[in-house]
Amino acid sequence: MSESKSLARSLGVSECSTVVIPDQMIDAAFEVFKGKMLMHEEDRILLERMLSAALFAGGEAYCALWRPISTAPRDGTWIHLWRGPASLGIRSSMVTARWCDFGDGEAAWMWPDYTYDPFNEEGRREAYEEIEKGNCFETLEFTDWMPLLATPKQRRS
Repeated sequence: MSESKSLARSLGVSECSTVVIPDQMIDAAFEVFKGKMLMHEEDRILLERMLSAALFAGGEAYCALWRPISTAPRDGTWIHLWRGPASLGIRSSMVTARWCDFGDGEAAWMWPDYTYDPFNEEGRREAYEEIEKGNCFETLEFTDWMPLLATPKQRRS
């Protein structure tokens, strides 16, 4: 088992992938702490292990936010959806969309065919207006979903 996975496991993080920390990141972090708390080159190894465990744990937390599509809200709530890469052509694997059911027997995950801001009420309203006009994409092929996360600006407020 790699040292980063061993450290991650000792911190209570399950294994899901190997985290490789670029040398530039380790060098930059070492320079920040040099003369403060890290005094020796051996401390660089400890710093690498700490960074690796932190990134590994962060990835696990992000992965835990994804849920099976069968549990997604179908009430018009805007959410992030995942469908994996296209086998042919180009498409977005992750989109922000909402469930739309216009009562005509046709319902699907839909999102507008233009740039929109799902993080504020006006952006969501404008996006839905475009969906109602038919200026949208739609599909049922998503496999996972997660709630919209707050933007950095919203988190600071």
